[in-house]
Amino acid sequence: MDKLFENKTTYNKDVYIEFLKFHNKTFNFSYTLYTIFWIFLLALCIYLSFGSNRRFQGVVLTIALACFIIYRFYHPKSIVNKELKSDKIADNSTNTFSFYDNNFEVENNNRFF
Repeated sequence: MDKLFENKTTYNKDVYIEFLKFHNKTFNFSYTLYTIFWIFLLALCIYLSFGSNRRFQGVVLTIALACFIIYRFYHPKSIVNKELKSDKIADNSTNTFSFYDNNFEVENNNRFF
């Protein structure tokens, strides 16, 4: 098989920050819209539950709403902090990606896709 092209990528904090900026610009609107939609839907269910005297269901939905909000804001920050402290960024590791017709190879990880 002939290589189509080869790409060497060095992972460091600056490259990761640029990666985050790109994904924030690309996916931030849909992520925020999805979050607002589910908050509105859960808030409507909570309102209807308390309005129809189903207090237990309203409390459960309120807890679910609080957990959802905490998850949507805490989870991405925890992933970013974990990734910034990872070995591949701290050690400035370099991966070589070799692209072929139907797959590609990552040299440092011995993975084929």
